[in-house]
Amino acid sequence: MLEQIYRSKPFIKKLRDGVLGQYVDLFATFLIRQGYLQRTLRCRLAVIRNLGNWLDDQGLCLSEFNEQRVGKFIEYRVERSGGRANYIRRGDGKTLSPLIDWLRSMQVIPKPLPLLPENKSIEDLIRDYAQYLNAERGFTTASVKRYSDVARQFLITQFKNDDFSPQKLNQNLVLTYICRCRKRYSPKHTQLISSVLRSFLIYQVVQGGISTGLATCIPSTPGWRASHLPEFLSPSQVKRLLDSCDRCTPKGLRNYAILLLLIRLGLRASEALNLSLDDINWQQGEIEIHGKQRKRRLLPLPNDVGDALVSYLQSARPDCDSRQIFIRTRAPYRGLQNPSNISSIVHRALLAAGLDPQHHGAHLLRYTAATTSLRNGATLFEIGDLLGHSSVDTTALYIKVDIERLKQLSVPWPTTKAGDAR
Repeated sequence: MLEQIYRSKPFIKKLRDGVLGQYVDLFATFLIRQGYLQRTLRCRLAVIRNLGNWLDDQGLCLSEFNEQRVGKFIEYRVERSGGRANYIRRGDGKTLSPLIDWLRSMQVIPKPLPLLPENKSIEDLIRDYAQYLNAERGFTTASVKRYSDVARQFLITQFKNDDFSPQKLNQNLVLTYICRCRKRYSPKHTQLISSVLRSFLIYQVVQGGISTGLATCIPSTPGWRASHLPEFLSPSQVKRLLDSCDRCTPKGLRNYAILLLLIRLGLRASEALNLSLDDINWQQGEIEIHGKQRKRRLLPLPNDVGDALVSYLQSARPDCDSRQIFIRTRAPYRGLQNPSNISSIVHRALLAAGLDPQHHGAHLLRYTAATTSLRNGATLFEIGDLLGHSSVDTTALYIKVDIERLKQLSVPWPTTKAGDAR
């Protein structure tokens, strides 16, 4: 494998004679499969050669290399640089992290010892609560983490290093904590905290930890989410947004397909992110969406969205092992990792199109899909099915943007004739 990267036989011999010699060809193959270019491969393998020299100098075995020793190695590289700016490269640290992960997958170096939790009884409780949210409530991985983090913060604040005792939970303790949160956080985040605490206290009742309904003592945090008009793009703005994608490039083809999915089907950022190659039924012209709480909905695949996906899959999607539809355009080739990646694509497209709405994330296009469907005559129930809403009350927010229909409901203002005045 190294012969495909280097011409110098002496250099290849140095790589294979080092501490990492018996693994260097396999690791080079791994990097090639990740999509790295020839120049990047050479830089990263050069770092590995220097790592082998450093391990020899320190008298360390390969099995002793781990994250804690990366900083020492970088310091060694700085000392050896002698003022040469090109000796230390920004990618040195990025090379070592996947190397450590790869060596662990090959069982060359041991897995790291787990860090001891600050409070073991609380961590055990949070682990069990997370399993409950996943198995019984059907929460997604992201939601489980969000709820676990909020519950952990509450418990650590109350119990610190003491063991958790459900008998110590009472109404005064819970309400005092929420009052502090209302002063410190936004109403939206306080709503989340209240919701999590209700969920956690209900879980404690289910587990038999507490017998009283503490969850009912938590007051609702005013939010009035329906007090504003949902923001959306006009048809001309949608065209400008889509035209901002350079479909002569792989990134442009990918981003165009993502934007069109959000605009036409009103997907959440997480739903677009998690789309798999297995979710599209090309013969039936259908696409399966994985929504909140593991709910799935089957939607017809519009022709323009299907054409955009075909163009991306055939001409721009990198060849990789991931089944996710949308992949990074730079090595390492893997699926996009976070819903914020989808919102960032929307934000950059808005900037490129010269659009400056109040909201710049993926939800702006979800609002656009809903309001467009409403104006085209769709009912609230049909829009709710499209968006994956559990309640029509959630969908009812969009009725406020249909000004023409609202005019039909308005009552004329009463007037009096001049002769009737008294």
